[in-house]
Amino acid sequence: MAAPNEKLAESLKLLKIEQDRGRHVFQSGDFGRVHRDRLVAAGFLKEVVKGWYIVSSPLEKVGESTAWYASFFEFVAAYCNVRFGNDWYLSPEASLQRHAGNTTIPRQLMIHTKTGSNNNLALKFDTGIFDYRSKDFAPMADVVVKDGIRLLSLPASLVRVSPTFFTTNPIDAQIALSQLSDASEILVKMLEGGHSVVSGRIAGAMRAIGRVEESGRIVRTMRGAGYAVTENNPFQVPPSLAVPVRAGSSCASRIRLIWESMRETVIQAFPLAPGLPDDAESYIDDVNDRHVEDAYHSLSIEGYLVTEELIAKISSGQWNPEENSEDKNDRNALVSVAK
Repeated sequence: MAAPNEKLAESLKLLKIEQDRGRHVFQSGDFGRVHRDRLVAAGFLKEVVKGWYIVSSPLEKVGESTAWYASFFEFVAAYCNVRFGNDWYLSPEASLQRHAGNTTIPRQLMIHTKTGSNNNLALKFDTGIFDYRSKDFAPMADVVVKDGIRLLSLPASLVRVSPTFFTTNPIDAQIALSQLSDASEILVKMLEGGHSVVSGRIAGAMRAIGRVEESGRIVRTMRGAGYAVTENNPFQVPPSLAVPVRAGSSCASRIRLIWESMRETVIQAFPLAPGLPDDAESYIDDVNDRHVEDAYHSLSIEGYLVTEELIAKISSGQWNPEENSEDKNDRNALVSVAK
């Protein structure tokens, strides 16, 4: 009869196969009951809601949220695909944030569906998914899949988003608008729906970020089609930094805008340089200690990975992270992520 460590190693082999396929979120049926229970008991799988699991570290501390946040959007996609098929997408606001490179985990993520029940699914660490049953569900042509998540396209998101988005999320709004190559991308949607008020808002927003020509084109085109358009700037505070059109990575634009908005505050709060330390050796030792801890947290963002080395150690009975410092430092097998 196989020893307990050998049985666990067999279960980990199955988990590694799925991870090699890029999966970190699973349903009960993805593993046989024996393997699933074994992986949960050993701490390699953690239940999110009944029947759904994410990969976790066997030595993850109580209350540590890294594994969940790293798996959040993968869970959203997997869960919603199973429950709603293709009949779901993120709300216009959440879609715009994704287009703008904002990957912050929200307390409550709203999705629009055809068959939802207007309920909130409570998840770990005070997060949740609210499935809004939309009476004006967008056509499939307006839906795109980005990083596995169903979103409204950029033009459709801008047309459907509420006016308050520009005041509550000005950086996201500015980056999203900069992603439009020209006004024609969004004019099609505004003409289709006869969105005179929206077109005035988008024209005002385009002018506010320095795209004066595109702003004028929107107003002229809509008026030429017979719509009464009044340009209206939806930004409460004028954008302080222009973002080049199609500036490449939305994340790069985000860093520039966030730094611009925080620069003076950071400079005022930043302490004076402490100068060279008196004890250079102790200082270097402290830097090395912090490097190990920082590397652990940084690589944790990529998600927990089971490696061949870990399986071999467990199978042979040599893996003992509670007492072995080498195993403890490598407790989440994340070194392989950096390779």
